[in-house]
Amino acid sequence: MASPGGSPPLAEPAIAEDLELLDDLDWDDDVRLADVAVRGASLVGRTVRGVALSGVRLTGVQLTGCTFEGADLVDVVLDDCELSGVTLTGARLRRVVMRRCRMSGLVAAELHAEDVQVIDSKADEAWLRMSVLDRCAFADCDLTGSDWYRAKVAVTRFVGCRLDGSELSQATFDEVALHGSTLDGVRGAGSLRGLVIGSDQISDVALPLFAALSIRIEDDYLDS
Repeated sequence: MASPGGSPPLAEPAIAEDLELLDDLDWDDDVRLADVAVRGASLVGRTVRGVALSGVRLTGVQLTGCTFEGADLVDVVLDDCELSGVTLTGARLRRVVMRRCRMSGLVAAELHAEDVQVIDSKADEAWLRMSVLDRCAFADCDLTGSDWYRAKVAVTRFVGCRLDGSELSQATFDEVALHGSTLDGVRGAGSLRGLVIGSDQISDVALPLFAALSIRIEDDYLDS
C-alpha cells in the first residue's frame, strides 16, 4: 500500500513460508516467539509482560481483555483476531499487518508504530493517546470515537475510514491523507493541520474546523 505524498510503499512483514504451527497460547512473562503460526488459540483476560513476537502469523486468535505490557511485535500478521478490550502499554509495532480484526475499546496509549497496516478492522473507541505513528495505513476501518489526544501521526493514510466523533485535541499530523474517510462530530478539529484530503471532503473537514474556531454560518445577518 502506497504512502501519501508519493512516498515509497510501506514495508511488508518478513515472514517465512514454513512456520512451526502452535495450537495454544499459554504465555508467561517475557515470552519470546519467532517464526511460528498460531491458529484459533485463546488467551482471554490475562496480563503478560514483555511479549516479543518476530516473524509470527496469528489467525483467528482470541485475546479479549488481555493486557500486554512492553509488547514488541516485529514482522507480524494478524488475520481475523479478536482484540477487543486489549491493553497494549508502551507497545512497539514494526512491519505489522492486521486484517479483519476486532479491536473495540483497544487501549494503546503511547504506542509506537512504524510500517503498520490495519485493514477492514473495527477499532471503535480505541484509546491511542500520545501514540506515535510513522508510515502507517488504515483502510476501511471503523475508528468511531477513537481518542488521538496528543498523538503524533506522520506519513500515514486513512482510506475509507470512519473517524466520526474522534478526539483529536493537540494531535499533530504531517503528510496524513484522509481520502474517503468521514469526520462527523470530531473534537479538537483545530489540530487538523498538515492533512491531504480529496476535493469531495472539503465540506466534511471545513465544518468541524468552523466549530473549533467558533465560526457560525447565519444568513439572517444579511436581513438586518
